[in-house]
Amino acid sequence: MEKKEERFDEDFVMPREKKIYWTIPGDIKTGHATHIIMQRFGVEIIVFFFEVQTPVLSGTPEQQKDDFDKIESIEARCVGKLVISQENALMFVNSIQANALGGKTNEFQ
Repeated sequence: MEKKEERFDEDFVMPREKKIYWTIPGDIKTGHATHIIMQRFGVEIIVFFFEVQTPVLSGTPEQQKDDFDKIESIEARCVGKLVISQENALMFVNSIQANALGGKTNEFQ
């Protein structure tokens, strides 16, 4: 890791970067993202993750088909929102692509 330094006076030098200790809380919610919407806002990108709520249908297959045909829309509930800078978004996309192609999981900064 490259160290950048900032001088406050002649005798004191404060490092600008520190090693990160990654913590993932045990109670963090996990949703299944079936749909993703991205919006650009200035130099940031906002990513919304949605999970389609599948309707529960019962009865014979014919009744289920009829009931399904009567449904006008299906809810997609937002399960997460991410706000990321353009620079980090490019690294994020590259990391996702590498993982999708069988690469190793890694962090980006």
